[in-house]
Amino acid sequence: MLVEWTTLAAVAVVFLFAGFVKGIVAIGLPAISILLLSHIIGVREAVFITLAPAFLTSVAQAVAGPSLVPSIKTLWPLLATGAVCVMAASYFAVNGNPRILAGIVGSLIALYAAASLLNIRLPHPGPREKFWTPAIGVIGGLLGGMSGMFAIPGVPYIQSLRLDRETMIQSIAIWFTVGALAMMIALGVRMTFTPAIMTMSGVAIVTSLTGIWFGTKAREKISDNVFLNVFFVAFLLMGSFIVWKAVTGDM
Repeated sequence: MLVEWTTLAAVAVVFLFAGFVKGIVAIGLPAISILLLSHIIGVREAVFITLAPAFLTSVAQAVAGPSLVPSIKTLWPLLATGAVCVMAASYFAVNGNPRILAGIVGSLIALYAAASLLNIRLPHPGPREKFWTPAIGVIGGLLGGMSGMFAIPGVPYIQSLRLDRETMIQSIAIWFTVGALAMMIALGVRMTFTPAIMTMSGVAIVTSLTGIWFGTKAREKISDNVFLNVFFVAFLLMGSFIVWKAVTGDM
């Protein structure tokens, strides 16, 4: 076998859970999978195998909403600069120091959780939107290309644009789709997808989609607010733990 069955089982369980959460609250699959798998197979490998399921689950949300073309027209400077910067920064994901990579991933997860718990919202960019949209793409692309995490600062910025709920969700999904696709292309060019990574990615795709199905069915029986608060508190603690391990040299 290309991968030990215990590792495949761990990947399956993690992505089943991550998909379940995404099915309930529509977010969280990359953060959960990278967070949990970094302790099992290493943060770099966790980032690599998360890309395909993250792309597939995001593209489904991106094309299903009512405002695909208008959202792309609004966000194209963010998407274009983000894609270029993801491809450039992915060099670090492949060749960078694992401790620094773990520190970046943990910091982004903790920051995302803290901002969500505190309900921090960026102000509308106003007349400077034409400047900030591509600038956020650059920042988000660099951070995403290094870590596989595309939520910061892209999600808070898209939320600041005062879009209606459905358009906002679709716009975030479009950003995640472009980021994951750009990173997969960059890693493919760098010959990063080994048979072992591809095997684990295949398991991740199947189990994450299964988890989303179950999460969608369970959505009506679970309070979104309570679930999200528990979810983000756990993220804050575990992201901080990864940073601590990276700083102390335990990664």
